[in-house]
Amino acid sequence: MFFNQLSRQDEVIIYFFYGLAYFSMGMALVMALRRRSRLSLVYALPWLAGFGIVHGLHEWIDMLTLFPGYEQLESTSLVFVFTVLGTLGVSLGLLFQFGVELIYAIEGRGKALRYIPLFFFSVWLVIVIVLAVVDTPRGIFLGGAAAARYLLYLPGSMAAGIAFYIEYRALVSAGFKNVALYMLPVTVFFLANAFFGGLIVRKTTFWPGSVLNNEAFKRIFGFPVFVIRAIIAVGVATFALLGMRVFDEEDKLLREKRETELKALDYLTNKIIHAARISEIIPEILGDILKTLPAEAGAIFMKRPETDELWLEAAKGLSDKYVARQAETHIRLGEGLIGFIGKECKALFGKVADYNEIKTALDKPSKYESFALIPFATKERCLVILVATVAGQEFSGDDERFLRTVGNQLGITLENALLEEQRRIAQVLQQSLLSPIPYVKGLEIGVRYEPATAGLTVGGDFYDFIELPTDGLGVVIGDVSGKGLNAAALTSSAKNTIRAFLYEDSSPGSALTRANQVLTKTTTSEQFVTVLVVVLKSDYAFTYASAGHPSTLLCDPECRFLRKAQGLPLGAFDDVTYEETEDELKIPGYLVLYTDGLTEARRGPDLFGEERIRLAMGKSYGQSAGKVADIIARSALEFARGKIEDDLAVIALHPRMQA
Repeated sequence: MFFNQLSRQDEVIIYFFYGLAYFSMGMALVMALRRRSRLSLVYALPWLAGFGIVHGLHEWIDMLTLFPGYEQLESTSLVFVFTVLGTLGVSLGLLFQFGVELIYAIEGRGKALRYIPLFFFSVWLVIVIVLAVVDTPRGIFLGGAAAARYLLYLPGSMAAGIAFYIEYRALVSAGFKNVALYMLPVTVFFLANAFFGGLIVRKTTFWPGSVLNNEAFKRIFGFPVFVIRAIIAVGVATFALLGMRVFDEEDKLLREKRETELKALDYLTNKIIHAARISEIIPEILGDILKTLPAEAGAIFMKRPETDELWLEAAKGLSDKYVARQAETHIRLGEGLIGFIGKECKALFGKVADYNEIKTALDKPSKYESFALIPFATKERCLVILVATVAGQEFSGDDERFLRTVGNQLGITLENALLEEQRRIAQVLQQSLLSPIPYVKGLEIGVRYEPATAGLTVGGDFYDFIELPTDGLGVVIGDVSGKGLNAAALTSSAKNTIRAFLYEDSSPGSALTRANQVLTKTTTSEQFVTVLVVVLKSDYAFTYASAGHPSTLLCDPECRFLRKAQGLPLGAFDDVTYEETEDELKIPGYLVLYTDGLTEARRGPDLFGEERIRLAMGKSYGQSAGKVADIIARSALEFARGKIEDDLAVIALHPRMQA
């Protein structure tokens, strides 16, 4: 057998690859940790990454004794002894902690167990300190290494193996069955490591090291035990890294879910626009919401204009007794949980078990885990949506955002159902897409929107403000080709799509690239969208990208138009990548964004143009952001003698000096 005839050089090579396997795994896991994930695995991976890196270093340091002239280091050098023992103890403690942390992250109970690795590590440290006082360097080395393997490696490998098996089951239940299979070999390798790495030590004078030791193993099997450990290391590293593909699968599922939600929003928008009567689409909307989440129970309550009561308009998964009672006695605004939500218009997410009113409404309430009450109101009506998830499922942040967005669309639906003329329907839909101005400390935001005065149809100008999870502010302004209901529907789709992608990744170029991929599949050849996306950081540095939109104006105090990062309009061509560039908004400067209705305001053959925007900005410099936007828009209206053929929107951003 080959392993029976290992030379010293062969042993060095095996040790090298032994350490390399763990070290490479640790570094790869560090890179994986940079990815955002909702999986419980990600919370424990830092411990496994630390184990891999430190244990790889340990094996390489321990390998020194195989080189000529260094064989007696463990007997002569306390620096070497404590370095080897330190890296060994720390790495094994990290492995132990990984196993416990992963089990806790998945199971969610046994918090006190998380302190067990620290306790065992402390005991080991005390043993090493005692040995350092009473024993020789070699005695310290042998006793400390054996204690580390018994107290840390044995339980740590077992904990890691059990944790990977539990993770396998969790991933299977979450829909990652194929990738989850990689967790099973890791389980086997770690459990094997508990024996070969945790029980077999260098020969000691005490049991079990006096029986189960490296020398006895080599005498029985003819080769050193570190060969098995090296094989285990390669196996653990290989299958653990293959298992990290679960993050790719998670990203894929999240993208698919986001696309499904965007399609659902587009579908609901079209249903909203073409609905003749609100009662005809409410049950369908409830079904679409439940299908998209997914959830298995829900209801829609609506305030009728002539009453102060919420009427049950659609239901699924509610008890027959509750539905019958609602047909006779309706919920008054302010009474009970649902009535309170309908009156105060504040969303509520909670556990079904914590609210008797929700348990009473649901058929078989023990079947359900969490619920959401989402209120949305228009001028004439109030709507409350109730949805509930089955046991074991909770609403994610994406689910909450989706429900709120759907609720906004349903609010528009209610408004549209009350309007008879197509122009008024389109106007309401468009106004809903012009977002309210957010409060941002130290920053003035001014907005002026003027609808077209010529013609009878509504354009597609829109703007949006997105408070990003990175603490930045996303500002979006755009214009959709065409007029009327089709333009309004595309406006809604474009705004929701860009908002979703910019919230997920605060890169303007990436958001436009991904939005274009969606819109090219849902628009006709005559439809396109021009958009400018700006992400403003707290220090007023900003990144921007443009999809065929008019250039923004930066004044500080000299004014210049920013013409970099220009691309084609969205929806025109697929496979387009949008570049982005950076600049800075200095205090007390201005950044002015606008639609082409401003530059194309007309007086006879003459257009208002960029130069007149610059002149209007010069007249208003030093004013508040609101006045700047108002002066620029009013200048265009005066130039066009009060008649503009296209909507125009102006946004002014102005950082203030802090007192």
